[in-house]
Amino acid sequence: VKRGEDIGPNSFPGCALQIRAAMEDYVITMSSSTAIFGMSTSTTSTKSKRYLVSGSVSPWIESMILALTSTSKVYVTDYEPITSQDDRIIFIPMSELTSHRPAQLFDVIFSFSTVEHDGLGRQGDAINPHGDLAAMTEYYTLLSPNGILILGTPQLDKELGLVESNRFRLYSPERMSILIKGFEKLGEVMYNSTELADRFQKPISTVMFKYPMQRQPVWILRKMIHELPLLLEDNKILGKEIQANKQTSKDVLFTRPPLESIINKTTYSVTGDVSWLLDFSVVGFPKCGTTT
Repeated sequence: VKRGEDIGPNSFPGCALQIRAAMEDYVITMSSSTAIFGMSTSTTSTKSKRYLVSGSVSPWIESMILALTSTSKVYVTDYEPITSQDDRIIFIPMSELTSHRPAQLFDVIFSFSTVEHDGLGRQGDAINPHGDLAAMTEYYTLLSPNGILILGTPQLDKELGLVESNRFRLYSPERMSILIKGFEKLGEVMYNSTELADRFQKPISTVMFKYPMQRQPVWILRKMIHELPLLLEDNKILGKEIQANKQTSKDVLFTRPPLESIINKTTYSVTGDVSWLLDFSVVGFPKCGTTT
């Protein structure tokens, strides 16, 4: 990490450099800025901050936090158990984290290539077409006032997004604006920018970005006090414990349109947002004896 090597997953070239740039510019360098954290310098040092990594296949983000900050421990959460041989990395089951509000909130949460999977069932989570909104609501409730969320998600420069079976979502600008409600966007680190390559003197091969899923800008978001995430705006939910991928009132969020309004009758191709159809889907896996 200290040599500036890209230790992130091979399927996301340059992702570790993206996270590093976000940390250096919005967590480390600006840790004493009242404009970011609204606290005094003594309470915002990187040593005193609490860091949470949401979703982890390998500890590349955890390693970066330990290497680049003066913190002595990093928390990580996931649906499946994680075993770490480093006692500085502390695992908290997702079910525990979302069923009991922690005594201390987190100052910085990292989520890279995570929320686009939430609610689709592939990661062992409950089926919920708005699981990504639920995840963002959980981040909001777990962050301290003015806390920072470093978020990486796959995005499309198109009017319509996409739900790729039970694998992931690809976000349209409209869905992203819904997703980050309750947060202020402070900055962005692109996945294959020449600025990123020049900054760390590391070539980033654009040939590797074959699939849209790999193209994940990293957004730096700050928790807003005067604006709530979409799910928390519903009075039925406000003030209640937020459960992981909890089923909520879909009618409050989106009006379900007639099928004929979103399907081209001539080509039978889908022309609108049908993510709500996951309410009625049976999602199966190859060779598991179920149908999709």
